[in-house]
Amino acid sequence: MPKDSFGHQLYLHAQTTPLFTHHNKDKNDYAYIINRLVVTHDIYHVLLDVDTTFASEARIAGFSSIQHPYYLSPIINVCAGLIWCSLNHPHRVSRVIDEFIKGRNIGKDAKKVFHIEWDSLYEEKAETVRADLNIVL
Repeated sequence: MPKDSFGHQLYLHAQTTPLFTHHNKDKNDYAYIINRLVVTHDIYHVLLDVDTTFASEARIAGFSSIQHPYYLSPIINVCAGLIWCSLNHPHRVSRVIDEFIKGRNIGKDAKKVFHIEWDSLYEEKAETVRADLNIVL
């Protein structure tokens, strides 16, 4: 993949964080939807240009909470994480909340992304993919 491509950035992300692959043997709509949500999480790291720190995960959770409003896992994870963070690293709490809000704002302005065939975009420039989806960082 070209160095500035979306696919290359996903590859670089996979070098530091193994991509999560979830293989549910059930063949029903619910299993497909959950599998799709889990697998696209790594793609959101590239779309939002964030690493895997807790604050960055909060941004992805904020984005996901807007893009997939009935999927409560991101919100539950952030709430549990905020409790842990407030007990162990209280100085980080405001940053985590700020990142969650930033993710929500990005998600509000962005086009819906659940249906996208990501593999057709791998060779596109990452900035073009973001622009086409109205993802403003």
